[in-house]
Amino acid sequence: LIPLSTEQQVGQYQRLESIVAVTKADPKQGRKVFQTKCAQCHQLFGEGKQLGPPLDGYERGNLAFWINNLVAPSAEIREGYQTFRALTDDGRVITGTVAQQDTAKVVLRTDQDQLITLPKDQLEQFGPVSISLMPEGLLKDLTDQQIADLMSYLRL
Repeated sequence: LIPLSTEQQVGQYQRLESIVAVTKADPKQGRKVFQTKCAQCHQLFGEGKQLGPPLDGYERGNLAFWINNLVAPSAEIREGYQTFRALTDDGRVITGTVAQQDTAKVVLRTDQDQLITLPKDQLEQFGPVSISLMPEGLLKDLTDQQIADLMSYLRL
């Protein structure tokens, strides 16, 4: 696991760990939470989109893995899911993952799952950024019960 870098992240980690330890969870309800919070980007058990990495192959039984990645999504970005930022010569800034690239163009997949084709000769800047497309604070609007249910589902 990548060490958490701020006191706030450590506090969030401890809070989530505590919630899971003391809350009776229902993975069926966790599936519903997954569908609303995670499936727009991630696929698990064949459900969801593939904007972010599929979650089936991870250490799904490892609670520390899940909490660490939810608290600090930019700490470790899986290969192939690195975010890139393009600045076009007409002043647009577009961020996303590289869906396709050749000598003439780059195609970025945005966090809205849109494909944007950018001719390379119209790019002023293009390069990787160290921030994940997955936002921090993804669980902030969930109840403790929903968090416990989601963790239970992820670890099935």
